[in-house]
Order: sequence, then structure tokens, then C-alpha cells
Amino acid sequence: MCDLAEMLGVSQNTLRAWARAWRLETEAVIVGVTGWAGKAAARSYIAAALGCASNYYNTLNAIACYQLSSVKPQTTHVLELGIDRIGEMDELLKLTVPDVGVITSVGAAHLEFFGSLEQIGFEKGRILEGRDGLVAASCAGLYPNVPSYSFESGVTHQGLDLKLEESSVSFRFHDLLVNIPNPSEKVAEAALGALALAQHMNLELADAIARVQNVSVPGARM
Repeated sequence: MCDLAEMLGVSQNTLRAWARAWRLETEAVIVGVTGWAGKAAARSYIAAALGCASNYYNTLNAIACYQLSSVKPQTTHVLELGIDRIGEMDELLKLTVPDVGVITSVGAAHLEFFGSLEQIGFEKGRILEGRDGLVAASCAGLYPNVPSYSFESGVTHQGLDLKLEESSVSFRFHDLLVNIPNPSEKVAEAALGALALAQHMNLELADAIARVQNVSVPGARM
């Protein structure tokens, strides 16, 4: 974790103000990823699909440090945004100012602070306000009119011919075959969402697929 604020002898508020000012100065493209589960996989696959860098720790101070140390002018980054209390998403959005918001799932985590599943959905949904958005079909009902992705029919971005093998999973996206060396439907869904975002950003799908097929999902995060 980053202790830059302590090293510099400044407050957390000062550190975050510097990070936000620098993020705006760089005019970087930021994709924000949040959700009850699957954030790390989604963040990793989106970064691969877009051919860009991403953070690892998802707290306010860690993200501020990432922005100051890693975000350069005219670059693209994927930032995993984790929340465990009401109002934290607003703080994260002010800090990161994402151009695109992605929600992987909505579940009953930290109910002692949020109070209800509906409140969790509302707080996470702030990432979609006033910007391009993409959500997993499992929570699409909470966010009408936002593009969704799934292997089920009736969604905006659909993966086809999902096949689970002993050590891998494969599917087709816009008639292109995708092979993921991980036997998990959830990981395949993360890759599908990443490719949907790459398509939305007008990137070459064949190149994006080649990159996601080489992703190694961070350990001890799922």
C-alpha cells in the first residue's frame, strides 16, 4: 500500500487533491470498474483488451498514489474502485473522474454500512452517471438503458458457443473465437465484458482478443 502522504508529511486530503489535479492535467482516459465480485478479473481483462495499465489496490489513497506515479499524459488506465460505505463512490469519482463506468455485479456486501441491497445498487450506480457505461447482465435490471454483456440472449453484447473444458474456456464474440486458459465461466464473462468495451472504443477486436487470451488473473482476489 502507498504511504506517500506520510512520506511527504501532507494530509490525505492534500494527497488526493494533488492526484485529482494531476489526473485532469494529463487528460488521460480512465475506465472505472466496480462491483460486489469480479472487479479484479474485469479490471485485468479490460486493461488487456484496451492494451493499457491498471491499478491493483482499490482504496482512495492507493488510487491517488497510482494516479500520481503511473498516469501519464494522453494515456488510458483501468481503475478498480472498491467501496464499503455510503458516500465513498462519490469520493472516488471526484478523485478519478472516469470517462467510462463498468459494474460487474451487485451483491449483499457490507450491509452493516449500506443497509440494503437497493442502497448498494444505488451507490455503485453512481459510476454510470453522466458517462459511458457497461454492466453485467446479472445486475442490468438495476440500470435500465445501460449496455450489458452476457452469454445469455437479449443483451447488448452477447458471447456465443460458451464451452468449458478441464483447463480452459472458449466462446465466440462477433464470429471470432476466444480461448481463455482458465476453466471459469465468471472469468469468461470478464473477458467478454472487456471485449465489449474494446469494441465500444473502436479498437481492433482481433488484437484485443490476442491480448485477453494471455491474461493471468491476480491471485487471492477471487
